[in-house]
Amino acid sequence: MDLTKDLNLWSEIRCGNKHALAQLYDLHVKALYNYGRKICPNTALVEDAIQDVFIDLWRYQQKLATPVSIRFYLYASLRRRIIKEDQRNASAIRFDFQWDDINLISLSEEARVIQHEEVHAQSQLLKYNLNNLSPRQYEAIVLRFYDELSYAEIADLMQVNEQSVRNLIQRGLEHLRQYARLVISSFVFLMSVL
Repeated sequence: MDLTKDLNLWSEIRCGNKHALAQLYDLHVKALYNYGRKICPNTALVEDAIQDVFIDLWRYQQKLATPVSIRFYLYASLRRRIIKEDQRNASAIRFDFQWDDINLISLSEEARVIQHEEVHAQSQLLKYNLNNLSPRQYEAIVLRFYDELSYAEIADLMQVNEQSVRNLIQRGLEHLRQYARLVISSFVFLMSVL
């Protein structure tokens, strides 16, 4: 994202430019939607929360300070809005992250027939491991590696200290690394047998 463009649009919004608000929305709506869906399974709630964030930007345009990172400001606003609405609806925030539709690398037909049980077991183990990341680990990993936020920004967003974010990410990655080691060793074994 172009920080200068974001800051220019922000400045224009503060001056009452509706077109700048629309441009800022267009620049960030996909990323906000993706992030929102990761922390809330209710699509309608996520869409409404995004709309509310931008409505509030317009409503409070005169009072807006210029944040260091517009993208971080939008993520934090969306997260607060979703949590607020979710609590209002008396349901807990959770991640909508299921790996039931995962596609593993396709082997040749012959190898697939021979190793069907092994592949099925590995697929189930992968789903199990990914679904067993804590929601906080998954959120921190997504924000760091997919959305490219800094550790400090993630800490502010998740309302924890920076070291806690680093620990969450490290533990989540270690969990996934252990699974990767198992898969690689199994794959090497399968290739040596075939």
